[in-house]
Amino acid sequence: MKILTSKSASGLNEKIEAHRKDGYKPIGSHQVVTKAAQLQFAGNQHRRTEYSVEYSQSVVRDEDDYDLKMLLLRLIEDSRDVMRSNTVGLDIVDDIDATIKEHFSE
Repeated sequence: MKILTSKSASGLNEKIEAHRKDGYKPIGSHQVVTKAAQLQFAGNQHRRTEYSVEYSQSVVRDEDDYDLKMLLLRLIEDSRDVMRSNTVGLDIVDDIDATIKEHFSE
């Protein structure tokens, strides 16, 4: 399990998407905490308060699903080498590539 953090919601979303490609899935909901508050004054009069926040999201890797995908990719790479030595196999390699990209982009 990992906890991803960022100073912005969009930054956190980018990190989550990057980790999804590595087999991680968000668990629970995101959290927002105030890390610091700075009071700003003009003389003795309070004008505004600036807050520094941090967004976080827990993610976990589904090891079984991830291991199966990695095994499948290794088997396909090995098969690809064999098929490349045969010119008839080249069309099959292209079909396999398209199928894999479609499946893993979900």
